[in-house]
Amino acid sequence: MYGAVLKLREAPPGRAKFSPPITPSIMATLRNKPFMRILPAWVLDVTTTAMVTTMLPFYVEYVVAPRSAAECDRKCCAVLGKCYSDAMCSTEFWMAMGWVSLMTAYILSKPLWLAAAKVLGKRKAWLGFNLLTAVTHCLFVFATEGDTARAVVLAFVNGLPMGGDFLTQSIVADITDYDEFRTGLRNEGRFTIFQIFIPKLVGIPSQILPLALLSAWGFVSPCPNGDPYHPQPRHTKRFIQVVFFVIPTICSFASYLIKRGFPITEAMGELIREGCTKHAQNLPAYDPLRGTVHILPWYLTEPGILESAVWKLDVFTLKQLELFQADAERCSFAGRVSVEQSILWRFRRLLGLGVVLLLTTLVSLSLGWIAHPTTSWVPSCSVVFCVMSFVAAAFHHSRLVTARELLEAPDTWDTVTSQPPMEATPWNPP
Repeated sequence: MYGAVLKLREAPPGRAKFSPPITPSIMATLRNKPFMRILPAWVLDVTTTAMVTTMLPFYVEYVVAPRSAAECDRKCCAVLGKCYSDAMCSTEFWMAMGWVSLMTAYILSKPLWLAAAKVLGKRKAWLGFNLLTAVTHCLFVFATEGDTARAVVLAFVNGLPMGGDFLTQSIVADITDYDEFRTGLRNEGRFTIFQIFIPKLVGIPSQILPLALLSAWGFVSPCPNGDPYHPQPRHTKRFIQVVFFVIPTICSFASYLIKRGFPITEAMGELIREGCTKHAQNLPAYDPLRGTVHILPWYLTEPGILESAVWKLDVFTLKQLELFQADAERCSFAGRVSVEQSILWRFRRLLGLGVVLLLTTLVSLSLGWIAHPTTSWVPSCSVVFCVMSFVAAAFHHSRLVTARELLEAPDTWDTVTSQPPMEATPWNPP
């Protein structure tokens, strides 16, 4: 590592002189079709992970129930001739054994997934990794009460597909390459942050909702002496099982089906990288996803053009930009006013929803609902969605400010539309 720090040099700077603001950066990312095709699958993956990690202690404690094993019953183990110590009858011991088993399989399976990627191809190995994740997770249905050894074996089996998680980063690299091909700019950090940050927003309610609903489902609190074990009703155990492996299995299969539609194949990836090389020389290149010749955006090839003018337009969707184009052709402002009103309506709706949820949170807390098992989910859920509503409202407010700037300074759009188009004629291969 020390040698790499000394020998490796920083990559040469890209074409852009400045980094775009956060709002244009978000909208530009959301316009990347391969990224948007796979983003729902990532959201489902994070939902699965959040639910499993949240319910794992409850699943081990009350469904697997190590204390109910025959080896932990003094009368039964005397007959069997095999008794566990108090430590081996604890939930902590078997959770640790499960984690060790899972991580062992995770480490051992990595070379196997690397070999599979070389033999089958990156895309097929990646899809196989996702399918196997769904299949192995549903096997927890065979875990029975007191059968701790079987639970540890199932943890090992579930660790086998986890070794292929590095294939996801390879897919992100393809998405980044296509974004560079379309825009002329390299933005690895932006897609990596989106891959982590946006699903995390979904992961928060995925962790809070199961815990809040668990109380409403009849969960019996631990004993006052600190012992977490307490017999739970049958329907509560069923709820824990549903959240721990039924819903995650459904989410995993749905994620796999979505990922099957990922448009970039390995052959397309090679064409995209060749196109990036041509664009570096200011040459047109073939876009394999659209079947057209793609030319670099004019503001990257023309010196002296302010990138801020383009960044302002990046905060709008493609349909909204088409309205701007129609305004330029008709010498009208109707489209821009329509866009401004549309963004304003979304901003007001999200802001109003946030206020309603905030009031719901305050009222439910003042009524003491947080202390009652059947109503504690109301303030827990409302405060999470309240924050998410306010964040979304702030995002649309920044778009609203830009829309009003374009109404006051229409020259920005006129400057952009006066340049050559980015798309040329359809590709006619020789």
